[in-house]
Amino acid sequence: MAMRDGASTRYTFGSVMALFTPRNDDKSTPAADNIVGGLGPFDYSGFASPAAIPFTVKIDSEDAVDLEVNLSGASAIGAVTVLELAAALDTAFSGKSLDLDASVDANDRIKVATTLTTDVPTRIQLYGSGAKTAMFGQGFGMKIIKMDTESEVSVSPTVKESETITTTDANGLDTEVVTDGYRKGAGVSFVDTADDWELKTLIKGGSINSDGEYEAQLPGEAFVTFIAEFYAKQYRKGTNTQADLTGYVRYLHRNCTGSPAGDSAMSRDWQDGNYNFVGVPYTDADDVQYADFAMAPLTIAEYTALDLANV
Repeated sequence: MAMRDGASTRYTFGSVMALFTPRNDDKSTPAADNIVGGLGPFDYSGFASPAAIPFTVKIDSEDAVDLEVNLSGASAIGAVTVLELAAALDTAFSGKSLDLDASVDANDRIKVATTLTTDVPTRIQLYGSGAKTAMFGQGFGMKIIKMDTESEVSVSPTVKESETITTTDANGLDTEVVTDGYRKGAGVSFVDTADDWELKTLIKGGSINSDGEYEAQLPGEAFVTFIAEFYAKQYRKGTNTQADLTGYVRYLHRNCTGSPAGDSAMSRDWQDGNYNFVGVPYTDADDVQYADFAMAPLTIAEYTALDLANV
């Protein structure tokens, strides 16, 4: 309707929380039953002890659990097979009473899934240097990066403009077809007022080395594709206090690739991080295509239940 009564009118404020989740190594969407790593074999020869390869598991808002995965029984520590890694992970999961199962999927990749059939978790993370080597999260680790320090988010749709196709007859009269334009994706930029080197690595590329130093992306190095979620508050029409919110809006960018552009100037001022990424449509393993972007209203209770600050 063109006119909205005061009770139904809503205004959306700026983003107050954002989550960035790497896609699986096969580019599928990570889920409690679908955490997929690489094909192997995996080279763990550079680790201090083959009997204590570090992994970390985090399930929803539960505390993170550190694992020491024992790969000393592998036939070659420099070429650990997917089957050997799955067996070692299962032993480590069992030792920490984690409801997880490691296996070899139909495409011969390492896969981790929940064993629960009720109270199934929403988000499972598997990260650490051992998980990176196994190509979970495309080598980033299946780790969700959270941000509640953004100050500005801008979205610019990428559009195929309409075209006018013309033919002219002998009398000089034109016959034309005007084609429809369409959305191809979007360019997104945001400003993070705080330092986060993992976020920099995910979006700008590069890596954090064993000394904790950020190394910029080398030519030819691939970007990690990821899912981006932004959450914003809503208010009623009129004057509100900060606590008078009525709900939230979730902005979902399904299939994103970062960019090294957007570095901050080293001036006598706060060194805000400037980031850019591109979102495009996503096609799943069943050839079902999803738009690059979706948005959904959330009640306060629904947003609170997500417990995003503790994911």
